[in-house]
Amino acid sequence: MQEERCSELKGINSFKEVRSIDELIGYLEIKGGNHRNYYHYTNKNGLNGILRSRKLHISRGDQMNDKQELTKGDLQTWQKVYLASFNYGDEENMAMWGLYGVPHEDAIRITIPGTKIKEWISSTDKVYRVESSSPGSFEYHELEELDRIVLTDVVYASGKRNDGNNFKLRRSRDVLDVVRNGPLGKVSDNKNMTGYIKNVAWSYENEVRIRVETKRNTHCNMIAIDIPDEVINSFELLFGPGYEGRQEYFNDQLNVLKYEHSGFKGLVQYREKCWFCDHTYQKKI
Repeated sequence: MQEERCSELKGINSFKEVRSIDELIGYLEIKGGNHRNYYHYTNKNGLNGILRSRKLHISRGDQMNDKQELTKGDLQTWQKVYLASFNYGDEENMAMWGLYGVPHEDAIRITIPGTKIKEWISSTDKVYRVESSSPGSFEYHELEELDRIVLTDVVYASGKRNDGNNFKLRRSRDVLDVVRNGPLGKVSDNKNMTGYIKNVAWSYENEVRIRVETKRNTHCNMIAIDIPDEVINSFELLFGPGYEGRQEYFNDQLNVLKYEHSGFKGLVQYREKCWFCDHTYQKKI
């Protein structure tokens, strides 16, 4: 399938030359595998979980935080698609810190070099059902259901689906004008686009995903894949603007772990709910 899409893209030099759904998916997958670095915004507990389990947890698509995305693609396909989110672009992303680096005093960004993540994904041939008997405790059971795993960029669609007007597709700084009655006019309704397309309101994320499709509905909300030691050893950490933890703890975990602090350390103050009420905000101990 990947080879077929790549062959269809021969001669396509820019996003604006994409003319069909298959060409669009192929373009997104080629771009998704070509980033220099991949960034994952998380927190201290998320990093600790990765270091302990040597696995990446991947949520089923309909468990993601953007429920509007479920109106795109196909509902049955969503039951077989699992997504892990990263972003591209070498600069810190304040919106990503605010959304995914929570709580802010524990915020961490993991950087994985492109060469490492591409080798990892191309060699992955196992997925696991994730079961939890208690908070923070997980068991992994291999599933024989892996159909396809790929790195892919996300494309962002503007406008409303039923407004009758032409609309735009965006990827990074590239924009493609789409005619409603043309071959890309129903891009948001196409089942093959499940997990590849979001509303333009999310375009600031510059999202690139690990997209896993299973052969059938496994009825799992979450699956996992192994992370090779050479990938974990390539991690570089960036501690968020409000990070208050001890980086020495992570350095003990990995002898080769590299880390640095945000260039905005101490310069960004994310508002808490209690700033707008009479209650005093209590930090966790």
